[in-house]
Formats: sequence, structure tokens, C-alpha cells
Amino acid sequence: MGKVKDMVIYGAGGLGREILSLLKRDYADVWRVIGFIDDSQDMPQEIDGVQLFSKDFLDGRDLAVVLGFADPKLKAKVFKDLSGKRNLSFPNIISKNAYVTPDVRMEEGVIIADFCFISINVSIGRIVFLNTFTTVGHDAVIGDFCSIMPSTNISGHVVVGSETLLGAQSFILQGKKIGKSVSVAAGSKIFNDIPDNVAVFGNPAAIFKDNRINKGEVYNERR
Repeated sequence: MGKVKDMVIYGAGGLGREILSLLKRDYADVWRVIGFIDDSQDMPQEIDGVQLFSKDFLDGRDLAVVLGFADPKLKAKVFKDLSGKRNLSFPNIISKNAYVTPDVRMEEGVIIADFCFISINVSIGRIVFLNTFTTVGHDAVIGDFCSIMPSTNISGHVVVGSETLLGAQSFILQGKKIGKSVSVAAGSKIFNDIPDNVAVFGNPAAIFKDNRINKGEVYNERR
């Protein structure tokens, strides 16, 4: 058995705590979670037996980092800020209750939760989160910083652009393309290609607002 390595979870909200539970159950012999990173003023000093630190804690220590929040824009921003630190790494965390075919291609920082099924020839980008009971069909491509909420069904040959959020129980028909920075509301059914920078809702899904982010928007790092 190899040496257990130190890890921190960036974000102490609900998703971060769910990831902590998965790590304790499936990766206790690989990773030791020594802290949450969260600068929020109203947080306790310890959550679920794990201490909280500010992001300054990341300086100069050899640590594995998991981004424990779902907001795609925030994930992209935080990863950009941290990726230049040579002391940090972003491992892939895959539940032992998930099924991932051997030929799936994954970049760094991918999290696959319980009971997901990832089919053949799938490509998954950096810092992607797939929540419970999500299925990804053959030859699908999921871009960087996407978050896929529970029980989402991504059919074969689908392309999901970077920084996109797919809401719980959403469905994407085979061969369709979802653009970059798209928000798909929970329960939506997508039967047509979706352009960049929009939010969609319904069955069949329709565009209901422009999803472009205004410059200078402040993100809450606990989301």
C-alpha cells in the first residue's frame, strides 16, 4: 500500500461535504482530507471533523485539491487561479459504485459520484462533476468545468460545451450539441442543438434568457 497523501476540498458547502463522505468511504487508503478551503466569514472552524482554512493555506504545501462546488464559472475561475501553483494537483475521484468503461478519456479534476454509468469512447474535460445516477452515452464529449446534476441522461455522440450546467433529470437526445456556458434547467428535454451563453427550460427545451456573465460579477465560493 502506498503512502496516504494530503488533500483539501475547496468549498465547504453541501457538495464539498458530500465529496468528503465519498473520499472517506472509497479513498481513505489513498487520500487524507486535512481541511476545507473556505473564506466565508460565517463558517465554523470545523465541519464533519475537518478543519477550515483560508486559501492562503494552499501556498507552499504539496496538496491534492478537489473543487467542491458546482458553479461552472466559479470552477473555471478558481482553477485558473490555482493551476499555476506547482505544489498543487487535481486528481480524479471516481466512486467505487460508478461504472466507467476502461477507454474513457478524462482530464484532471474529474469527480464521478455514486451509480453513474459512463459508456465507451467518452471524453471528459478538466474539473467536471457528474452527480449521482448520471448516464453518459457512447462517444459523448463533455467540456471543461461542466457540472452534471443527478439523474441526467446524456445520449451517445452528444457534445457538451465548456462551463455548462445540466440540471437534475435533464435529457439530451443523441447527437445534439450543447454550447458553452449554457444552463439547462432541471427536468429539461433537449431535442435540438443549443447555442452558447443561454439558459434553457422545458420539454422540449426552449431558450428563456441570455446566460452571459457580466464583467465584475462576484461569485460566492460556497456555491
